[in-house]
Amino acid sequence: MTLLACRRGDPLPGPTRLRASMLLLPFAFAALASPVFAEPSESTEEGKRMVALRFMQVTGVPTQGAQVAWALISQLVDRYPDVPEETWVELHGALTDELLELSLPIYLRNFSEQELEELIAFYESPLGRKLLERTPVILQESTSVFGGWGESKLAEMAEKLEAQGFEPRTSPDGAPQRKPGSQPKPGPPTSEL
Repeated sequence: MTLLACRRGDPLPGPTRLRASMLLLPFAFAALASPVFAEPSESTEEGKRMVALRFMQVTGVPTQGAQVAWALISQLVDRYPDVPEETWVELHGALTDELLELSLPIYLRNFSEQELEELIAFYESPLGRKLLERTPVILQESTSVFGGWGESKLAEMAEKLEAQGFEPRTSPDGAPQRKPGSQPKPGPPTSEL
């Protein structure tokens, strides 16, 4: 039988069809045993875990965790001046490890292994490295801009409401208070960026 006959869809003759089936059998078994068809195994889960840890490393999560740990510890240093530095360093290491262990499942739940690999490739690119480098500055500037904007908008909205005759309720300590049983009205739906 010629290749042209196979392309036209002509059936293969009996013995040829059997030999073709026999040749394809090992590929079928290999496909069924591949990770695409197999149940998730410990090795594939461990592989995804390793990729997620690599992603966390590339994006600086351990450094951020270490900074959070030091911020927590610094709140205790003045209260416990007799604690030796080695103890603080030991506590810092334990806190950092715990923060990383708490963070890992978040990445495992939200990204597939393939997505994590693609994110790693992006963050290792020049543009990805620039984004990582500039993100703290962008967050700092955004916080500054939006914080001031939010405060001025709250004051502006309160002024407009009071100009329309609405008075804020306050508790005896001067804190704003809602009517019993009242709930704030829901705002417009938010959209994800």
